[in-house]
Amino acid sequence: MANEKYYPVQTRKSDLVMRHGIFSGNGAGNGVIPAGLWEQLIVSATHTATGTYAIVLDKSYPQLKHVVAFLVNGTTASLEAFVTAIDVTAKTATIVTSVGGVATDMGTNDTLYLKLSVRNSGRNK
Repeated sequence: MANEKYYPVQTRKSDLVMRHGIFSGNGAGNGVIPAGLWEQLIVSATHTATGTYAIVLDKSYPQLKHVVAFLVNGTTASLEAFVTAIDVTAKTATIVTSVGGVATDMGTNDTLYLKLSVRNSGRNK
């Protein structure tokens, strides 16, 4: 045993990345994307109906692995948000915000935080 040799195990890079996005409410208007954020996932948040936002992502990815975190923080009491559709290949998502199951627009003091785990290449499916 004293003469055994050990070698490090080499594997391929996983190519999984975590992406973060933020936007703030604007009443019945489009979501406001904060300026100056490094690596912002969300390019635009278009208000399409009461409490509904069509999201455009900054890059296309081959596969969504997980919606890791999804949070709404602000002054609208009991405001919840749901991802109702997401296609990371097409760079689109739909998010609905509501209070007590009734679609509700995000106020100017409400901010939505989104964190995704995506595959960045064709490897390691």
